[in-house]
Amino acid sequence: MKKIPPSAGGPERTASLPSAPREDVPPPRGDVPPRRLHARRWVAVTVVTVAAALVVVIAASVVFGSQPPATAQRTARAGAGAGVGFSRLAGRRAPAFSVASLRDPRAQVSLADLRGRPLVINFWASTCIPCREEMPAIEQVHRHLGSSVGFLGIDLYDSRRAAVGFATRTGVTYLLGFDPSGAVASSYGVYDLPTTFFVSASGALVGRQVGAMTEHRLESLVATLFAVHQGHRAAP
Repeated sequence: MKKIPPSAGGPERTASLPSAPREDVPPPRGDVPPRRLHARRWVAVTVVTVAAALVVVIAASVVFGSQPPATAQRTARAGAGAGVGFSRLAGRRAPAFSVASLRDPRAQVSLADLRGRPLVINFWASTCIPCREEMPAIEQVHRHLGSSVGFLGIDLYDSRRAAVGFATRTGVTYLLGFDPSGAVASSYGVYDLPTTFFVSASGALVGRQVGAMTEHRLESLVATLFAVHQGHRAAP
């Protein structure tokens, strides 16, 4: 019992502490101070917001957690990003690499083995829609200039089966490498597909094309960068 001081001239009074409310009868809303109600609402809103954010994060991790890095994810919109087009490079040496042959898993394809003549390196993937249009064009230029210029396509972030099927459907016959981890593409700074690099006979990077090319465009770049035309020898 809690004692209450006696009032002036009156006997001492006592008052009981409030008893716990019955479980089946909620306390009147008016008994809760407005500030406490506001605080409870704020806490409830915060909890709901945090829970919703967690659901979004978990869902995103489930959807994208098994996806390959950004380069592969761009293949669906390849050729649509900023920086699409051709740019000359300063002539730094092309990063060395060695990857498995796409058609023959027992064989290796290395940059060192391809030096001695100009080289066109095209990065592609079976999920890249613009690559389907570009690779037949590269094949045509390869047939015209393959005796003077090397052509190499490097597939990335693919299964071998999907990549081989894609290459067969596009009808390409030039050399193909298999880079499922994207390590070679990363060393070349590839950020979109398709991307093509032009390497001089001495191993220097002289140009980069981001986005698909037509047969005429590729022939024009090869002629400008390597001084190679049909019936002409490549410049050193």
